[in-house]
Amino acid sequence: MVVLSHLQHIIGNLLDNAMEACLKIEEEEKRFLRVYIDVLKGLAIICVVLGHCDAPGGASIYLFHMAVFFMASGYCFDAEKIRNCDSLWAYGLKKLRSLWLPFVIFNSFGWIFYNGFISIGFFTENPEFPGAVSRMEWPAIVNAIAWTFHMNTWGMQKYFGAGWFIVVLFYITILFACLCLLTETGKRLMGRSMTKRAGTRIPDMLQHLVLILSGAVSLYISWKLQRRQLILEECVTSATVCYPLYLCGFYLKKISGAINPVIERFRGLIAAAGIPFFYIAGKQGGISLNLNTYPSWWFLLLCSLAGWVWLLAISMCLTKNKRKMKDLFIYVGRRSIYILFLHFLAFRPVVALQLAVYHEPAYLLASFPILVKGGGWWIAYTIAGVGLPLLVEKIVLAITHCLHRKD
Repeated sequence: MVVLSHLQHIIGNLLDNAMEACLKIEEEEKRFLRVYIDVLKGLAIICVVLGHCDAPGGASIYLFHMAVFFMASGYCFDAEKIRNCDSLWAYGLKKLRSLWLPFVIFNSFGWIFYNGFISIGFFTENPEFPGAVSRMEWPAIVNAIAWTFHMNTWGMQKYFGAGWFIVVLFYITILFACLCLLTETGKRLMGRSMTKRAGTRIPDMLQHLVLILSGAVSLYISWKLQRRQLILEECVTSATVCYPLYLCGFYLKKISGAINPVIERFRGLIAAAGIPFFYIAGKQGGISLNLNTYPSWWFLLLCSLAGWVWLLAISMCLTKNKRKMKDLFIYVGRRSIYILFLHFLAFRPVVALQLAVYHEPAYLLASFPILVKGGGWWIAYTIAGVGLPLLVEKIVLAITHCLHRKD
């Protein structure tokens, strides 16, 4: 009995140590995953800025830059946390804070200072300018802000137009969370009613079948809308093409154990091969997710997946023995929402500089998104489009910190 008890104690210690080692490995994998996904998001938001400032290869960037963001969001979605209505409600509140609230704050700011933007030249009333505007009365401004609170693209102010991504992502994440809860509930009910002989994997397979079918139906609706040149409410139309990409990201995580080591092994080759690939693909047609335009559904998926693999390979290159570079992109990736909303405004100082250099009239400060294309101006636009929003974020954090200290 003493020997048996001692043996049980040894086995128990071994199991505990093995479990602790497994948990440590899992935590390291999660930490590593978080690192290179943040780097990937940093690369993607820089691609967004490059695309908007007419950088070389801008047409190719449009093939994948926003698709990668939707895929990254799906990749980070944790279906295990959506187990019941309470967890779904908590998830919805989290998305209200992280998506709805920034959209409302930035666009409300834009509408409140709309007439102020006219006064400083960000908008112009000059009839010689193709995009001339008129000042708005306060009832019209309040109405525009009301549309913002409804999370509707009609409430977007021009300089925060990139926020369409936030609107579409908000609806997709809530829809997908609800669908995951429904399929998870159906899976549990089916699992209880099935015998062991029937197999326990069938409910899982049916759950995945429903999710994949939902993505296929969404892509089919998007394609039909495009072919017939129909537009529903703008964010609904965009959601039909973006939902399948979100779903792709969700399933990429499930097979990441198989494909990520391959990408990491050949990361340098993939990073180099991506440039000619997207150059050639850019000659075949363009992709605009917010306008629901793309040459074909397979071209959309191919470019989106290729963009994901390419940026992931680059992020892996940057996370290997390049700590300062890695930290920089992580910093940018975790603050991408500031860059998304503010980079159009951040272009204004560069436009003002161009007005001085080329002796252009002052009303051209309202040129959107940029004034002079070509040359090396895209470098200045990129620095301003990324750097100034990060400076604003620092100022906001400093003010918030001071207010908390006073409280």
